[in-house]
Amino acid sequence: MNHLLTAAEALKSYAIHVDTIQLIGQSGNIVYKVTDSDQHTYSLHLNKSKNDALDSKWTSYEALKSQLQWVDALAAETDLVVPISRKNTDGEHITIINGVLCTLTSWLEGENKSYIPTKEDAENTGTMIAKIHKHSSGWKTPDGFSRPAYDSSAIASVLEQLDQASEFSFNQKTLRVLKEAGNKLIRFLDSQDKRNGKWGMIHADLICPNILFYNQEVRPIDFGACGFGFYLRDIALLFAYTPLELREAVLEAYSKCFPLPDNYVKLTEAFFVAAQMESLNFLLRVPEASEWVPTTFDKLTDREFASFLMDEHFLFSGVPFWC
Repeated sequence: MNHLLTAAEALKSYAIHVDTIQLIGQSGNIVYKVTDSDQHTYSLHLNKSKNDALDSKWTSYEALKSQLQWVDALAAETDLVVPISRKNTDGEHITIINGVLCTLTSWLEGENKSYIPTKEDAENTGTMIAKIHKHSSGWKTPDGFSRPAYDSSAIASVLEQLDQASEFSFNQKTLRVLKEAGNKLIRFLDSQDKRNGKWGMIHADLICPNILFYNQEVRPIDFGACGFGFYLRDIALLFAYTPLELREAVLEAYSKCFPLPDNYVKLTEAFFVAAQMESLNFLLRVPEASEWVPTTFDKLTDREFASFLMDEHFLFSGVPFWC
């Protein structure tokens, strides 16, 4: 399939005069930057993965529509700057071309950073995440809303795949720790209370490639992984890109806008391990990831995962896995 032709055909369904179409990249979907004749810019997403790593719970029409509904609500009901969806000439948010679900949103300007570099960035990012969660905690999902949940079933799925992923050369120690941590996480997640402002819609992929820094503003993008989950999971995943000495600044800024639970350190450490485990759900289905995933998880299991299993803190001390 010629994706550029699909993109061009999809854009005919929108009331814009296209000037240029620029391919940005492809992972969970194919992204083009579109500029119209008035120099307004848009982001066109062809919701087609470059492999079979994503199943229909992420990519179905209902799931995509629900994603757009939530992001549009964030745009309308908060001061966050997020990608706003644009309807086609039929008044629909999703355009189907050759079986591919296509969406058009506003293009956001900003700078990607490879990690959180300063205290100011850490504080602004913590505030941004808190605003998402504060909105989520009071938002009522529309009828027919359908997004996946980040619960123990995701961890169980990883454990089922580990022994079958023969192309991933995990050493026996890493496999043992992954399985032990996975089983502990299942018990942990099943024991957690989803009430009292701890659970709701989360971005679920707040890694630095999905965060734009624009002056003093922090802009979340790419909500393709959003779903129901524990709020602290968003912070825990961000900490894979946050130096140890800046993590407290994220949490302090967050707590000024949305409350942290009493045992937030222990919980965040557990969600950190859970988020890394959940990433394997995707990575084990990506053959080219076999070149680097084993090495990364050798370090994770030797450091953060080992501490988690021994009930030792690692959020603000120790050697992070990327070193």
